[in-house]
Amino acid sequence: MAQFFVEETVIAEQEVGEEKPDIFYRAAQWCLLILAALLPVWFLPTTTSPVILNKVFFVSILTMVAALCYLAHAILRGRATIPFHYAWIAFLAALLVWVVSALLSPQVITSFFGVGGEVTTVSALVVFGVLAFMISALFGTPKDYARLMVALGIGFALFLLSVLFFALGGGRLLGGIFTDESFNTIGSWRSVALVLGFYVLLAYPFLLRATGRVRSVLAALFIAGLLGLIVVNVPITWGIVGFFAIMFLSYAIWQRVISGALLVVSLLLLVISLFGFFSQDIISAATPVVAPLEVNISHQATLGLLKSALGENLLLGHGPATFVYLWDRLKPLEINQLPFWNTRFAVGSSLLLTIPTEVGVLGALAFLTFLALVWLASLRAAMMNNEQWLFGLSAFVVLSYIMLVWALYPVGYTLVALGFIAIGFGLAVLRVTGLAPTYELVLFREGPSGFIASLFLVFLMILGAGGVYLSSTRYAGQVAFARGLDMFNREGNIESAETILQSAIRFDSRNSAYARSLSQLYVVRARNVAQANAAPRELLGSQFADVLDRAIRAGQDAIRASSLDFENYQSLGKVYEFLIPLGAEGAMQAAVTQYEEGLKRAPKNPSLFRDQALAYFAEAVRTNNTALLGKAETALQKSLELKPNYTDAHFLLAQIYDSEGNAPEAIRRSEAAALLAPNDIGALFQLGLLYYKANRLPDAEVVLKRAVANNTNYSNARYFLGLMYDRTNRRTEAIEEFEKIAALNPGNSEVQAILSNLRAGRPALSSIVPPPEERKSPPVDEN
Repeated sequence: MAQFFVEETVIAEQEVGEEKPDIFYRAAQWCLLILAALLPVWFLPTTTSPVILNKVFFVSILTMVAALCYLAHAILRGRATIPFHYAWIAFLAALLVWVVSALLSPQVITSFFGVGGEVTTVSALVVFGVLAFMISALFGTPKDYARLMVALGIGFALFLLSVLFFALGGGRLLGGIFTDESFNTIGSWRSVALVLGFYVLLAYPFLLRATGRVRSVLAALFIAGLLGLIVVNVPITWGIVGFFAIMFLSYAIWQRVISGALLVVSLLLLVISLFGFFSQDIISAATPVVAPLEVNISHQATLGLLKSALGENLLLGHGPATFVYLWDRLKPLEINQLPFWNTRFAVGSSLLLTIPTEVGVLGALAFLTFLALVWLASLRAAMMNNEQWLFGLSAFVVLSYIMLVWALYPVGYTLVALGFIAIGFGLAVLRVTGLAPTYELVLFREGPSGFIASLFLVFLMILGAGGVYLSSTRYAGQVAFARGLDMFNREGNIESAETILQSAIRFDSRNSAYARSLSQLYVVRARNVAQANAAPRELLGSQFADVLDRAIRAGQDAIRASSLDFENYQSLGKVYEFLIPLGAEGAMQAAVTQYEEGLKRAPKNPSLFRDQALAYFAEAVRTNNTALLGKAETALQKSLELKPNYTDAHFLLAQIYDSEGNAPEAIRRSEAAALLAPNDIGALFQLGLLYYKANRLPDAEVVLKRAVANNTNYSNARYFLGLMYDRTNRRTEAIEEFEKIAALNPGNSEVQAILSNLRAGRPALSSIVPPPEERKSPPVDEN
């Protein structure tokens, strides 16, 4: 049977060489050419994440439309051309494991579709697989392959222009988040360097053999890419590029294609890579753009998480796109001592370490087998001594680069999409070099086989159309969600924001963030209704009850959409906590129950114990029940066991000590804690706050200064130190403290108001109510 198809393919390819591709075939090619050219620069200010969410929609739609056009082309021809390689068997095996793992996951919908820019969901794997397959099917001739390379070159040029545009401050023309010079169309700053490395290595082989204008264009892109790498200045990229410069030179000597140009370019690439890797400080001082701080998980932490996850489910893991929930539950306790302790990570230290954590050993083995087979095939193509060896070399180099990046770095959506484009043209080059067979599937045969083929074709078209529909509705939900948030945050229009958020949920009820945000919006509405003293009492009561009922229902909807996300339980707990001062029966217990559910999913998160303490404290204040103060204190002690320097917990603990009416005992306890841990900024802050409230201002100054000395960015310690200066008539020093706080916390309106008061000769807290020492949370949010 296989021999029959091979013979049929030879005849078909001869016929195709004579026939003109129809409009659907050309449309499919153009979809992928547009994707290749615009992928690195595509973004729109329509969603909460202008870059990633728009790229997901862009890639998904163009890939699915290309597949539908290719199916239409096959119907018109009466047969479908199927490029075959054994790697696709491994890919289908990986996809099967992904599906089974997703079905067994407690987050089935999330594992299949995700909620944003996840790269490990079932749907993402399908889109990436279809993308690679369509490239191999549509660009399997030297002419078509060259067109794809031109499209990638255009993408390279556009990306360089975009980096230059934003680095020179062009984003100010767009406003908003685009004004930052480090804004880019990839995502993270380090990813910009890795994408530049991808394009530099893609251009390198062609530069060595090109002539005339083509060589000039490639040389300009190559040099501009190296300059871009210098500006972005990321060590990992220099190391990888330098490694491949050595490989290039070794390959050329081995293949006996060494020339003066090759030697010069290879040595130039190697020297620049070494300079970039070992001269970080020099480059940083000379470049105009300050690289933003990026936070990633270490390989050690990821391996620890991987070990724990595989210990629970070795073969199939916990489900695709569940790494963030595993992180919440299993993260190392030491993370809580770091400044970014509450950052949630959707991927580990690298993509290839994230995959086994989510889909187990079976999924990882199948996916790695797929990558290995594609890599070996591209290596064969690179070693051929025919006129297409250059295509094979370019595919092999870029595939090797992208796999190394996937193994070392937590890549985002763009680098994964570029990786599957590389896989696609790595398989396409097998057709160009004649290393892979192409089968022809005849669609319109007599008998059952023809009917089955037609039925299968219709099934694929339904899947493609369904993919377009799901991608479109999800994107519509993302756009509506961004509009709803903008309507509330910028215009303060609660009614319009509510309507738009409800439409976002109708478009995509799978995203728990929509329902969670709607619940929080209802709480704001309830607070406004309660403060509307002019309204009739009966109407006020009915409106209030209705809005709160909606808030609770929306919070419950969020939990149903994502039962593993502790933030959904925390958000619903806040709704019940809002009811405690109003005397609602059972509100405190309902809030505590939600926080306990959250702790089951994030047992090392100190904020959940702090929230429990807030609920106990609010009920204790309302009922004058001192026993509840003890429960609140116990919850805060648990919070501080998880994070000893947790300012929020220390602040609330000082409030509880004060509420117990025994300030001397509270100070004695805090002095003992500070003595045991003299460098613990949390204990120092708590003691300084108690001194401040007891009007022991000289003692407060000493302790708060020590806290600031241990952490110069400790805004809350500076806040009360500044208030202490104001109360002791040292206005100049107070202004200096609050100016430092303003620099650390741009956009904090209260700090700006205090500075205005001080500069006008008024008390710092003039017109600011309630005073910070009477609040339940620190005045400056340092989370």
